[in-house]
Amino acid sequence: LKSTLKKELHINNTQWSSVISMVWTVSSITPFIAGLVVDSLGAPLAGALSVFLILAGNGVCAIAVATHRLNIFLLGRAIYSVGGGAVLLVGEVIMLKWFKGRALPIAYGVSSTISSIMSFSGPATVTAILTNHAKTAIPFWIATGLSAFGLLCLLPFNDSESDIPPPSMSESQKHGLLGRWWQRTKELFLGLSALPESYWHMLLCVSIQGTLFIPLHEIVPEMMETEWGYTKAKASKLFVYLHVIPIVLHVITGVVINRYGHRINIFCLGSVLVFMAAIFIRFIRKVPIILSLILMNISGSLVPASIFSLMNIVIDNGEIAGAALGLIRSAEFASVTLMEMLDGLLQDADHNRYDTVLIGLVVFAAFLLVVAVASVCHDYLKN
Repeated sequence: LKSTLKKELHINNTQWSSVISMVWTVSSITPFIAGLVVDSLGAPLAGALSVFLILAGNGVCAIAVATHRLNIFLLGRAIYSVGGGAVLLVGEVIMLKWFKGRALPIAYGVSSTISSIMSFSGPATVTAILTNHAKTAIPFWIATGLSAFGLLCLLPFNDSESDIPPPSMSESQKHGLLGRWWQRTKELFLGLSALPESYWHMLLCVSIQGTLFIPLHEIVPEMMETEWGYTKAKASKLFVYLHVIPIVLHVITGVVINRYGHRINIFCLGSVLVFMAAIFIRFIRKVPIILSLILMNISGSLVPASIFSLMNIVIDNGEIAGAALGLIRSAEFASVTLMEMLDGLLQDADHNRYDTVLIGLVVFAAFLLVVAVASVCHDYLKN
């Protein structure tokens, strides 16, 4: 879809990176704000608003692509970003509150598998549509329809376990609605400041892994065309097929963590695999690209699952779960934003090649590996 949209909107790689970076720039702010809203007003309101914004954003993007208007497309992506950054956070907060202890890895595995199925079917649908020379706006209209269906599914949801009871009449008269929100926000910030050191270590890990894996999904199909000579259709199909790995592996990883633990070891294993894949892609071209991408996808399942399974241990205060998770996601998306912008600039500087971009991939993979090894050593010394 990247190369097709660049052609439809008449933009280069730097401009494309600006489009994608807008998504992540907005998403860098919205998860934390959404977390505050979830903790203050509950998940149903935050979730419904998020899905509605996704619906509106997809609709605006469809109109923009049909009319070849970059400025309208940017507006649509901005609206989509607000909802997209928030809806992920809402789902994670619900998961964190509903599932405790060893149940959380299983819940995360099932949720991630469903997400991976959608990630698989999405590119597959887009590939089929564009291969048949249909209008590029059609995938966006399909996404708009699916967003509407998601909103209908969310409407009956009732957060019966909300930790925030409705204010009494006396409190309402004394402080007013804005006063209560402000007081609640101050309590959330105080709760964040009291989080343990392990929380900030987790924030760093999530930021690094997001910087590695999220931009990679944007560039892999085109990279396979420019660097390895694949046709557009073959590159897209192989990329879609690679999504089968996380579909299977997310649940398996959740079961393994549920039964045996070893979260830190799994995190370290995933870090080793992504570092090997980055080295292969950039420096050892004799290794088939498909093998490197398989290693990347395996790592992309192991690392997030191992990190998220620690959330209910690190964030033990359910009243600030939304704000704490939101801050982690905001930090992750901020890192992704910088990486997306850097990728576009480097690719244009390399005359549409990925040599320098891949060096950056190696650097971040090495950084993740260092953090993983340090985590293993710290865990060993602690126990």
